[in-house]
Amino acid sequence: MWLIGDMNWDSFFLGLLSISANLWAFEGMGQMFSLLPNVLLAMMNFMSIWFSAFLFSGLFIRIPEVIWPFRLFCYILPLGYTSQTFMWAILNETPEYEGADRCTDALRATPNHPCADNLEAAFFCPNEVSGDRVLV
Repeated sequence: MWLIGDMNWDSFFLGLLSISANLWAFEGMGQMFSLLPNVLLAMMNFMSIWFSAFLFSGLFIRIPEVIWPFRLFCYILPLGYTSQTFMWAILNETPEYEGADRCTDALRATPNHPCADNLEAAFFCPNEVSGDRVLV
């Protein structure tokens, strides 16, 4: 993944550690479900836990917006924690992008400015309106 994506190698160890922890947790769940007498039920239980972890990881639905009985899945299942750790490890070690400027409060107050349109944006590309420059 680091070779194909041309990612920064400083984040390799922590990214590998978070992926390994995720795989280890789901491997343990798979071994636990393998103790069931029916193989098909064990496989269906594992797939339902994996899908629940995928759904309630916080990537699709923000955790505060999940109603309480189901919010326990957000806190118990490991995929949310490991994906946050993985994304933090990658983005924390990313170097500064050339041509991107930070959004300030003065720029947010300017009408028709890219920072004023999106209040959650931390940066903008002054030479291009789209974000394609950052993705290259």
